[in-house]
Amino acid sequence: MTSRPRLRPCPDTPLHNGGTVERAAVVHVQNGTELVQRERAPRAAFGIGMAIALACLAIDQATKIWALSALEPGVYHPVLGRAFGLTLVFNSGAAFSFGSGATWIFTIVAAACVICATYALTRITHPAWIIVVAVLLGGSAGNLIDRIFRAPGTFQGHVVDFLSYSNWFVGNVADIFIVGAAIALAILSFTSDPRPGRKLLTDDGTAFDDEEAAGS
Repeated sequence: MTSRPRLRPCPDTPLHNGGTVERAAVVHVQNGTELVQRERAPRAAFGIGMAIALACLAIDQATKIWALSALEPGVYHPVLGRAFGLTLVFNSGAAFSFGSGATWIFTIVAAACVICATYALTRITHPAWIIVVAVLLGGSAGNLIDRIFRAPGTFQGHVVDFLSYSNWFVGNVADIFIVGAAIALAILSFTSDPRPGRKLLTDDGTAFDDEEAAGS
């Protein structure tokens, strides 16, 4: 006679299988046999994600350094007429200069995004999710660095913006990464699982599909 799976917390369990860590999340009981569900989080996938994030961060900071050296504050340089150009501004708020008097709030928000995205990279295994979360991490870190280290003071820094979209707003490369990643995450949340291929393993290594055990 089979029984529906019973769930209870399990401690994290490392595996020694060539660079992969498996974390025991729950225990299912099927025909009296405990099946430990382990969520695979390859170290290589995390490393790739961090490399992508660092690349995005480097691109953002390099373009800001260029803007500071090549552009004068407030002077518009047309690229596509009035539709798009380059204007160096220092933004104390968010997009559209919203919340310009509460810089510290956006510093906290940016820090929270960096922490959450970094944690997510330790859990997800789907390649598309890894790339998108890494891009979000890189963009968030780019603006966070400005908030922490740029004038007028620590955690009160103004973000360097220089991409002028008509009379709409002025942004930077980090903003492109953040907005693009947010849109991609919204799409992925409806189309894919961030941790596909999860298996249920017995102590002797026998694997079961998660759906198979859940339907028992």
